[in-house]
Amino acid sequence: MDITARAPGKIILAGEHTVVHGYTAVASSIDLYTAVSLRLHSENEDSIRLQLEDVGLDFSWPIKRIKEVLSHLGSPFSSTPKLCSLETVKSITALVDKESFPETRIGLASVDEQSFPETRIGLASGVYAFLWLYTSILGFKPGTMIVTSELPLGAALGSSAAYCVALSAALPAFSDSIKLEVSQKGWLMLKEIGVENGE
Repeated sequence: MDITARAPGKIILAGEHTVVHGYTAVASSIDLYTAVSLRLHSENEDSIRLQLEDVGLDFSWPIKRIKEVLSHLGSPFSSTPKLCSLETVKSITALVDKESFPETRIGLASVDEQSFPETRIGLASGVYAFLWLYTSILGFKPGTMIVTSELPLGAALGSSAAYCVALSAALPAFSDSIKLEVSQKGWLMLKEIGVENGE
């Protein structure tokens, strides 16, 4: 079974930089989306894979290696949120850094750093977020996450936020934390559930 989740980009119509100082801004979602599709594999597969199709990057980590590096995480998904500790950040960085994988394998060197120096940092942060959320929610189950986006990187249209929201929506769908009603066309908001139940 595949799960696909998507999230829209955003545009700030007024007050772009004022919100960081506690002032009001006017924002709107836009009709451009980032989508993530997740497929879990059988236990015979031995890797967690992340494909960033729009930038042509494909990452794969052997389950055995992830278990070695992130064994301190304990059991996956609980109803109590947990912070990503400094130790975990360092462990995840070790899975993605130049010493763990040659730069040609990681693909981040293919990003034009002269034109977009922040893009490399943003992509690395997105990979770190993926590994943290995936292992925190699904543990060490093998699977593939494919990310596609209509949102251009670095255009202030919320591509990073849309990625994180879509990722955070897709992963729990394979855990026991939420139940999807297959007969529904989508998730219902709480107020819609009340209307459906005559409340």
